[in-house]
Amino acid sequence: MISRVLLRFAVAGFMTLASTSAMAQSMVPGCNPQVTDAMATKAQALVGYDISVVSETMDKPDSVIAMTCFYKSAGLDAEQGGKIFSEVFMDALRPMIEPFLANFLDDFDDAVGNDSSMPTAYTGGSTLVGNDQDCDFVSEFWDGTGPGGTTGYKNEGVQQGVPFITLEVLRGLDTITGGTDFDAKFAAVETLGNVLSNFDTSFSALPIPRTVAGGFFGQNSICAVMVKAGKTCP
Repeated sequence: MISRVLLRFAVAGFMTLASTSAMAQSMVPGCNPQVTDAMATKAQALVGYDISVVSETMDKPDSVIAMTCFYKSAGLDAEQGGKIFSEVFMDALRPMIEPFLANFLDDFDDAVGNDSSMPTAYTGGSTLVGNDQDCDFVSEFWDGTGPGGTTGYKNEGVQQGVPFITLEVLRGLDTITGGTDFDAKFAAVETLGNVLSNFDTSFSALPIPRTVAGGFFGQNSICAVMVKAGKTCP
């Protein structure tokens, strides 16, 4: 029986490889892979810029779970649910929940929510399972009533300090300066992932487009453009 199952897997694998090879051989040459690489790395650079813009214009925690009182709700479920089914299992839940929260929230230790003046901390109490029903993190973050005595972000509005982006900046060939949060985030885009230099490498590897005498002005169809470029229209 086992040998038959293995045989079926082997046949299925062979058919898959055969069909994949046939497709690869029959594929019509299309976009240069270098163009695809440049598009992908440019998209990554733009994502880094967008994150930097958001961080500058609006102060908010990077992690939503840090403001949901998950550690409290988990403890309440273990306590109240345990009374219904068997017994309270909060102590049994701690080894599973607390290390997960500590490791997860540690990834956001540079976020606004970890500031000592913010009502939500990513370490300490917010990683310990409890049974407290109070959950005021969102309202405290908004109106500034939490620890630290902040003014509250409802009074801040949209902040300035966002510079325009250029191709040279995305490639890491030029620098721009914005607000404090923007500068910190955009610098991390390169230092943590070499995103800008990766885009510059893939962009520099692009082949130089062949020029067409006279351009494509007046060519009003796909076939006309192909013929003008020296290709045969199917």
